[in-house]
Amino acid sequence: MSNNADDAPTPAARAIQLSRRKVRLFLKIVVVLRAILFLWFTAKICSVVREPVVQQASPLVVNDVSQLNQIHVNEVISPTTTAEIVEAVRQHSGLSRSGVRHSMGGQIATEGALFIAASS
Repeated sequence: MSNNADDAPTPAARAIQLSRRKVRLFLKIVVVLRAILFLWFTAKICSVVREPVVQQASPLVVNDVSQLNQIHVNEVISPTTTAEIVEAVRQHSGLSRSGVRHSMGGQIATEGALFIAASS
């Protein structure tokens, strides 16, 4: 016959069990927090890495390489002959041309002018 007093854990044993439970709970909380942090970080990285959205502009809006200088022009043409260029210049008072649009700061076009685009 066993004595119930002998089977009861000692105060030191109870403290160790309680301490182990606290450590396990703490470790579970750390794992959950790390998982949340990983998911948040992954979401932030994915939002930065995605492809840029190219906004469709009106055909009468031209822009430079920075995409920060939208300029509204009256007409956009891509002439292929010298005669077409001469005729376009005669018909319009304002004129600008594109080249390769590598300038930044809006120097590629004149507001309200004829825009002669480089042929591709």
